[in-house]
Amino acid sequence: MGYANTSLRDIAAKSEVSLGILHYYFEDRRDLIIYCVRVYKQDFVASIRHALDRATGRDAVIDALDGALAFSITKDAPTHRLWYDIRNQALFGDMFRPVGSRNRNDACLDGVSRV
Repeated sequence: MGYANTSLRDIAAKSEVSLGILHYYFEDRRDLIIYCVRVYKQDFVASIRHALDRATGRDAVIDALDGALAFSITKDAPTHRLWYDIRNQALFGDMFRPVGSRNRNDACLDGVSRV
């Protein structure tokens, strides 16, 4: 339904978690999405690093990176789209600045994309 049309109540119903539990941990849907994207980014960077740690030599590094990116894009396509949407929104407003702001994981991901 998209971010604008989704409430915390909708998320609770879809995830089979009570609205009270979600409110206990997250003030609103923005907090929940920021948390989810941060966890996703940490896992994504860890999977890329893990793939590259095992690779030695230029060709092996390229193959490992290619395989890890292809796996992640296939497995996590909706999360990739959400993350990039939020990064774009962070450029124009403060609402998602905590997710869109630059940090070590973003620097690592930018380096991966340049390679």
